[in-house]
Amino acid sequence: DRFALIDANPEFYLNRHLNQLGGIEAYGTVAAGSWGQVIAGGEAVRETIDSNNLGEHDQNRGAFFAEYGGGLGRWRLSAGIRTDRHERFGWEASPSIGVTYQWMETDWFASVGRSYRAPSFTDLYYSDPANIGNADLDTERAWSYEGGVRLPSLRGVRAQVAGFARYERSVVDFVRPVPGADDDPQPWVARNLGEMRTTGVELRIGRAWDVARLDAAYTLVDKQQTLGSGLQSKFVFTHPRHLFSLRLDHQLPAGLHVGWQVGAKEREFLEDFAVIDLVLSRSFAYGRSLLRVSNLTDERYQAVRGVPQPGRWVSLETQFGL
Repeated sequence: DRFALIDANPEFYLNRHLNQLGGIEAYGTVAAGSWGQVIAGGEAVRETIDSNNLGEHDQNRGAFFAEYGGGLGRWRLSAGIRTDRHERFGWEASPSIGVTYQWMETDWFASVGRSYRAPSFTDLYYSDPANIGNADLDTERAWSYEGGVRLPSLRGVRAQVAGFARYERSVVDFVRPVPGADDDPQPWVARNLGEMRTTGVELRIGRAWDVARLDAAYTLVDKQQTLGSGLQSKFVFTHPRHLFSLRLDHQLPAGLHVGWQVGAKEREFLEDFAVIDLVLSRSFAYGRSLLRVSNLTDERYQAVRGVPQPGRWVSLETQFGL
């Protein structure tokens, strides 16, 4: 990985990173008859980095997991537990459970789960004139909740409405004092921000025909996090307040398939933007070929503060199956 901070003068601050990741995973499935099935297993992973900026570091982690899925009558249940052991951050347990009840051809569902994220090498050790890592960071932890309803098909139209909430602790972000009108900006410094709450609603609707399918979605997000007076965040508050997406898949003559994807985001602290992506594909006996055009209209936008995204770009891909 080679990264130049200033494109016009790449030798001013040049980073070179060599990452290596190796692991092993094993799992097994046990059928429980009409009650469902259980999947259980474990994994072990070792990751290293050799960087002229971050230095040389390694970390080992392992996990055990078990999942159950099954149903009885109108009820369906999924439950799981994952236990991770990180040599630096210790043990973390991530339980989850989800339940669905079918009534009058309508699915009512709810779920709850815990998750965590260990700080990355970049969060811990990175340093340049604009960003400073923090080797004393703690792990992010969160509980997520969701509940909603999937409505029965009405003249081929299917719809789903859901509400969600996420409660996080020790969220990792890069922050800095808000620069004054005549002040040079200070570097972003990694730190744990404390507690944060995210709530929202999501609406999905779709319609399928013989040769085409149309899907649309809208998400409203409300994120509550209080920063210290005079501070600004680099990543946490780049989320969209309103998120719209539209996808159309359809067939063309000669076996061609076209997929259109439109995504629009309205954000509170960064500029709004809309991006159109196009995928043209054709299958053959042993695979398929794809032509991808990303950001078709060459939209200029930033996914996070200070990180411009690529303009229009085209790629050609061929996949083979044996």
